[in-house]
Amino acid sequence: MAKSINRARFHLYTTGTRSSIMPLVCDEMSYWADLDETIIGTVIHDLADSAYGWIMLARDRIGRFRAFKVATDIPTERRAMAQLRLAIAETTLTGDFHELGVQGDEPPTAFDLLEVSEETDRRLLHPYFRELIERPARAPARAVLKELSPWVASSGSDFVRAFQQDQFDQRLWEIYLWAAFRELGLDVKRPDPPDFVCRAPGGSFTVEATTTAPSQEGPLADH
Repeated sequence: MAKSINRARFHLYTTGTRSSIMPLVCDEMSYWADLDETIIGTVIHDLADSAYGWIMLARDRIGRFRAFKVATDIPTERRAMAQLRLAIAETTLTGDFHELGVQGDEPPTAFDLLEVSEETDRRLLHPYFRELIERPARAPARAVLKELSPWVASSGSDFVRAFQQDQFDQRLWEIYLWAAFRELGLDVKRPDPPDFVCRAPGGSFTVEATTTAPSQEGPLADH
């Protein structure tokens, strides 16, 4: 009732979850999930005392994977792995996953980058966005954006509307930058302005994201 998943898949699920301090505290040894990947977990090696442990995660109220159970001070990696797989199986048998990952800090509304409102005039959708949601070959990209949506679209419906309609390139660039900063192990906040405040042990910096695009008005509009 617990299966192994690869590192890339686990990291996609937890792109927004990790704290920048984690790589200084522990190494991730292996990754596990229930058969439907509703619950995921990782076996960790504590760098301070060389003991092992595990972390189990489930989705919160807006769909983000968050830690809900942690075990530490396990003497061997093999035992930690066995305990995690057993914990995943036992949790799966309960069949109730809705409250496991709830942290109490979720925003009141979940926004989906790919969900088009019924009130939206589909003629206004950006051609690249239509390519993204309509072509079967774009399924991998849709799967990635589905996981990132609860993190990057939490700023509100305006971000989603702009991504779907008149600012697809600009918003895609911001999504890419956020994901890249997170992959680099940085804590990222999105005030306005600037677009990003990035922090990690030892320093911080801010980023204003911008793109170049064809002019929509003025002397270059018809160039």
